[in-house]
This record gives sequence, structure tokens and C-alpha cells, in this order.
Amino acid sequence: PSDLYQSQAIFDILKEYNWYQFSILASADDYGINSVVYLQYLASQDDRFNIRDVQHFDVKKDTSQAETSLLFSKELQLIKDSIAKVIVLNCKGSFAKIIFREAEALGLMDDTFVWITTDAITSRPESIAYQGGSYPTFYQGFIGTMPYYGKGSTW
Repeated sequence: PSDLYQSQAIFDILKEYNWYQFSILASADDYGINSVVYLQYLASQDDRFNIRDVQHFDVKKDTSQAETSLLFSKELQLIKDSIAKVIVLNCKGSFAKIIFREAEALGLMDDTFVWITTDAITSRPESIAYQGGSYPTFYQGFIGTMPYYGKGSTW
């Protein structure tokens, strides 16, 4: 489905739970940017919404040293400083796993934060699993979109 549907679904989640202040972390590629642009547009059409921060990261980062280096600390610290408690993450699962580990170290994964993820993560949960297929407890409570392929004029 189009990124527009995913952005609309995320926006509907934000509205449903009255999460009017949020930050966005997205990859700086077509996948990350396309959804974010429409989500920003939707939020700009409703005066209740305030996007506290938008951060994009370079998808060409060398993730081979991810276990020993902080690849996303700058972006995550800026989001933490934005004081938003709701974070929309739009990137591939291979980056998400590293981002979540670093976010946990910065205190962004406790039960005072909400993370909304996109279909690249929710449709492939194994991409964020730890070795042996386990999931850290701080993953509990994630919200995400997942494509549904139905019938009719929308599809």
C-alpha cells in the first residue's frame, strides 16, 4: 500500500489517543522521507498537533560496529531534548534494532514513552529480535502499522 495510507493510520492513532505532541525519527531515504512528509502535512492541518522534532539519519551509516559504537546518539538526544513522549520511527528493521538499543541506554524506552513503528518493522519482527530470537522487555507496548491487502477500489 501507499505510504499515504500508513501515514494516515499513524495520524489516526495519534488522534485516537490524544497524542498531540510527538517527534519523528526516520531514515533519510525514500522509505523514511515519503511517509514523514505526509504525516507532517496531516499534523499541520490540525492546530492541536505539535511535532516537537524531526530527525533523519543517513542510511549509509556503517552498522557493522553497532554493538560497540553509538550510531544514532545525536538524533536520539535531540528527540529526548524535545520532551516529546511519543516517537514515530520510520525506518527498516535493521536500523530499528540498533536505534532501540541506543534509545534504551538514553532512557527513551521506559513506560513513559510510546514508540509508533511502521510496517518495515511490524511486518518483520524478527528484524528487531536479539540473538536467539528473544525480545527485550522494553519492546513491550510498541504500536505499529501493518499492511492489509483487501479487496475493493482502495486496493
